Amino acid sequence: MKTLIYSFITIILLLLVSCSSSTDPNNIQSSVQAISDSGQILIINFSDNDIYFAAFESNMAAVVNWSPLCNEENKIRSNSSRRINFSKIECYPGSTLKTGDRVIIYYWQKSDGTNPEVHSKVVIL
Repeated sequence: MKTLIYSFITIILLLLVSCSSSTDPNNIQSSVQAISDSGQILIINFSDNDIYFAAFESNMAAVVNWSPLCNEENKIRSNSSRRINFSKIECYPGSTLKTGDRVIIYYWQKSDGTNPEVHSKVVIL
C-alpha cells in the first residue's frame, strides 16, 4: 500500500514539474526585467531575440485601446537595454507619475503576422 501511495505522489510531482513555466534563459518571461531608476524605467532584454514594448501608467492601461506594434521606436535589441523617461510614459489624463505609482510594461517578440503573445511586468515607482 505504501508503494502505491509513493508512486501516486511521485506521478503528481512529475506532472506538476512538467506543467510549470520554463526556466530556459530564452523564455521571454524570465529574460526581461524592468526597474525604476532615477526618473526612468530601465528595461533589460537578456534574451537572444529582439523584443518590443509599450509602457502605461496602471490607470491609463485600464482604459487605453492599443495593439502590439513592431517598430524601431519600441524595439529593444537582444541582450541590450533601453531607458524610458517617466515623462514619455502615458498617464491617465490630468495626472503625472509620482512615487508609488505603478507602470505596466507590456512586451512581446515579433511574430509572423499572427497575434504575438504579450507579457507584462509591473514597476512600482
